[in-house]
Amino acid sequence: FHLTPLPQKLDLFEHAGLDLAVVLPFDVKLASLSADDFVSRIIVGALAARHVIIGHDFFFGRNRGGTPETMQAAAQKLGFGITIIPPVAEDGEVFSSSAIRLHLAQGDVKGATRLLGRTWRVEGTVVGGAKRGTGLGFPTANIPLPRGTTLGHGIYAVRVHLDGARHDGAAYLGTRPTYDDGMPVLEVFLLDFDGDLYGRTIEVEFVDFIRADRKFDSSQALIAQMERDCARARDILAAEE
Repeated sequence: FHLTPLPQKLDLFEHAGLDLAVVLPFDVKLASLSADDFVSRIIVGALAARHVIIGHDFFFGRNRGGTPETMQAAAQKLGFGITIIPPVAEDGEVFSSSAIRLHLAQGDVKGATRLLGRTWRVEGTVVGGAKRGTGLGFPTANIPLPRGTTLGHGIYAVRVHLDGARHDGAAYLGTRPTYDDGMPVLEVFLLDFDGDLYGRTIEVEFVDFIRADRKFDSSQALIAQMERDCARARDILAAEE
């Protein structure tokens, strides 16, 4: 799944001070270009690039025929500069999207933050649910996660961004084993918030993992645990602040 969807990526570029971003639709026409044609038509012809920066594992052109080495040869031939970023690692772990996805799949959002350099976020439109959270005293905003998202099931301390404001919260992702063991949906409880969120778009920032999902013997036992989870989320978010 995409760790950083395009709108979020463009927003990050803007905040980093990037002057211009050109987004090329990856259609059949672009995919059919050979590596040489991609360089000559896009990099040199359309963009008139004076310097190109790529990663050590960057592949391009039809059938991934272009490599950092072929880009370097093209730079020498066509007269533009090139910088190839080598692998970046810490404690023996190479920073990569695959490594970040693995951390998220294990619920290790702190590890994902370390590799990303920022907290991982998801954005979605709040949809209706079974209202079990409301009945338990914890009304939640339900958000379908993007298709293919791999995030460990459990409780998280989160921050929720809504209309320019930021709210502390606790989020649950799981199959609700105490009740129906159904399809997983992200359920977010905003601390100290009173308002209707249905149909509104929110962004959820995952700060830390609190505990794994599990089944409870009764609703009362679940409520008691949810109260402890929210208290823990408050402590984590206060410390992060």
